[in-house]
Amino acid sequence: MEVAIVTGGSRGIGAATAVELAHRDKKVLISFRERRRHAEEVLQRIRDLGGEGDLFIGDISKPEVARGLVERATTLGELTVVVNCAGVYHPRSLPSLSPSLIEDMVATNLLGPLLVMHEALQVMRRGVIVNISSVVGLSPSPGMSVYSVTKNALALATKLVAEEAGDVRIVCVAPGPTDTEMLRRYHPYMPADPPEKVAERIMWVIDNGVSGKCYTVP
Repeated sequence: MEVAIVTGGSRGIGAATAVELAHRDKKVLISFRERRRHAEEVLQRIRDLGGEGDLFIGDISKPEVARGLVERATTLGELTVVVNCAGVYHPRSLPSLSPSLIEDMVATNLLGPLLVMHEALQVMRRGVIVNISSVVGLSPSPGMSVYSVTKNALALATKLVAEEAGDVRIVCVAPGPTDTEMLRRYHPYMPADPPEKVAERIMWVIDNGVSGKCYTVP
């Protein structure tokens, strides 16, 4: 059976993506680092649909955790899809951020996806890796410089790694404002797309044979 990894799969875009992949007969490995109850709820939704899945808890910005995630996936079947949804958002200017928040954004938004890609490419012979960037990574906004830098770097990494990945496609999706807990914490009244719309775009890039490009959500 084909296996899909979804990092940040317990909430928001990751949760919606995990459910969509289950609809497509993928066995979904939901990766998360906290809030186990949310991850269990997503897994139950998948099982209610007649799908299969499993949970993996850990901080994927740690090399041994990223390696363990991919190793777990290979015990479930053939790994053919990875969606790097895990991300954190602290919309503040650089001078107003604490060093720990800077480190958190760089580790979660950039280092984690790079490590997961590295490990996945050791075992994948076909399929696709989708990295979730952001429109503010493509068109940076003042007041969120570090977040913008991490998402811009992930989009650039997508383009470059696609040239190194052989038969595995590497694609980027850059959503705009999305109705997630992370957004609502800072922008409670901002108009936003539902996570399911972003998940539909992710399915589109998985299906359409593209590689090395970054797509916004229409």
